[in-house]
Amino acid sequence: MKTMSWKFFLAIKTFRRLWNMNVTPMQVIRGMGEERGRGIVGGYVGRRLKIDCVEEREALTDYSYGISMLPGAGEFSLQRLLQAGAYAIVPLKSRIPKCEVEEVAFIYGERDWMDYKMGLKVREFLTAKREGKGGGGGGGVKNANVYRVKEAGHLLVLENPRGTVEAILDSVFGKRTDTVGGTDNEFYNKF
Repeated sequence: MKTMSWKFFLAIKTFRRLWNMNVTPMQVIRGMGEERGRGIVGGYVGRRLKIDCVEEREALTDYSYGISMLPGAGEFSLQRLLQAGAYAIVPLKSRIPKCEVEEVAFIYGERDWMDYKMGLKVREFLTAKREGKGGGGGGGVKNANVYRVKEAGHLLVLENPRGTVEAILDSVFGKRTDTVGGTDNEFYNKF
């Protein structure tokens, strides 16, 4: 942080402070007024999704802005789960073995900002635990599958809906289905 410009440093400090005060980006947008709020959402959609079709970009901007204007709900859970910068307060690796399900799936985009290797580490941890190498035992999650959806970043459903559905179907049914179509590894990679 010592090498940053003072403007960038101030922006980070402000973001962290607002995050710790439970102020969400959607609250900020809701407080800006329609023209400015829609402009910020439109800029975000344009940068994140790189959509060439003007009508599609405008439709996604309208949709995203409309969601942003609704009363807050799930957005308030982020501060309870994540520190500023999207670092887990209590990492999933230590909590997942206690969940009351047999199997979990981690689905990432090929260009996701979240590191799919963490899903692989959780799977290795569960495998070692299941084989008696990690201590504990009994109950909880026994297996994890990790998927990377091709041609997608963090917004999987928008960037590659077909690949996302294929990964979900594979995680639920344990095999590829013909529901969506495509050939092996056309839409996702399973590790």
